[in-house]
Amino acid sequence: MGAQTRSRKVAEAFECRAVDFCPLLSSHPGPSADRTGGVGVQGTAESRQLSAADVRAVGGRQSSPRPQRSGMSPGRWQSLPPEPTSLTPCSPCAARVTLCGQVERLIVARHAESAYNVQGLISADPSSHRSPLTSRGIQQARSLADRLAGDEIDLCVASRTLRAVQTAEIVASALPIPLMTTPLLDDPPAGVFEDGPVEAFVRWMSGCDADTPVPGTSMSLRDSARRYFEATTLLLRRPERTILVVAHAPALRWTLQAAQGRSAPLDYHHPLFTHADAVDVDVVALGNRMDALASDPFVVLSRGERRVES
Repeated sequence: MGAQTRSRKVAEAFECRAVDFCPLLSSHPGPSADRTGGVGVQGTAESRQLSAADVRAVGGRQSSPRPQRSGMSPGRWQSLPPEPTSLTPCSPCAARVTLCGQVERLIVARHAESAYNVQGLISADPSSHRSPLTSRGIQQARSLADRLAGDEIDLCVASRTLRAVQTAEIVASALPIPLMTTPLLDDPPAGVFEDGPVEAFVRWMSGCDADTPVPGTSMSLRDSARRYFEATTLLLRRPERTILVVAHAPALRWTLQAAQGRSAPLDYHHPLFTHADAVDVDVVALGNRMDALASDPFVVLSRGERRVES
């Protein structure tokens, strides 16, 4: 699929969602006990500011009057359809990336601590229930909700992975705000490394190029970067003014580094975000750099520091 065709499909998908969340979205049942792992208590995790030049601290900013929210009930589980995702190689994009949304603030947060995080194992399969939040993770998610209580957030968007959904559900229910999930924010697939040591996946990743499919899958790291580009495009086209994204270290690294105009590889040993860590991304800088990244979004995660010009 060419870049122009893909851009049109993404735009068409957004136009339908901009009118109303519900027609194109399939509902999930409310969280069950086996997904949420129970209810935690107030935690103490702190949010941080990565760079004063590139990231604005999360905190109760005064904002202009809010548009009326869509008809989705607070905390209701919804799912963005996977149709915009394309795993075919990108061709250079001749058309500019059109960002016509109302987004003024994009707050991104990593999921809270999960069972596999503690055990040093990898879980990238969104259908897996083997790595729920720990009791500490539930506390971290509740603390994140408290820190964001002063912000007028309109929508929470999360990946489909259990730890991200559980974190997002706790935050969305507490604020309360609508919750949506999308496969575009999922972790890179782990393939044969699923449920095994993170270190084994890291060793494989350090010795492969960006176009080598993860063993046991048909997706490469470049494909994952392309998903993050398309997720960001959809987010910046949304009608809400303030959006909270709850996802994973790779997707959040891509978003933050794209906004900062720099490139650095994935680092599972030293992620930019700790668990339930939230920062404010520079939406203007991010939007200005999307055109330069359209032909190859993986440049943001390539080896060696470099600047990504807007």
